[in-house]
Amino acid sequence: MSISKYGIPLCFACTLFSNTLFADEALSKTYEFKPGKITHVDNPVFWKITISCKIKTSDNDDLLLGVMKKKSGKINGIPMKEGDSTSLVVRNGDVLHIVADNGARVDVTNNGQSTVTAKCST
Repeated sequence: MSISKYGIPLCFACTLFSNTLFADEALSKTYEFKPGKITHVDNPVFWKITISCKIKTSDNDDLLLGVMKKKSGKINGIPMKEGDSTSLVVRNGDVLHIVADNGARVDVTNNGQSTVTAKCST
């Protein structure tokens, strides 16, 4: 057994594995949900993620409609599968807890008066 035969592929595999483990810790994205517009929200990674999204809005509250278009997930502990929908009243400073399967997609429509911003991170 030579180091060049096993050492380099092993180092590569360890690097790849460690990057995968820690990559989801760095996932963050800010979404802007404009009034009356559909925004597609996708899980772009190849594994299930759990994120928290802090809501910012200038209104007292806004109504967001979420429709699960692909795969499944949870919003604030409420399970959703493809085809399910839910409405959420959000206020400034609220935190949404979201779990999304790999490749999941949800369409979010802001039925409020002002733009709602969600700053999401793992």
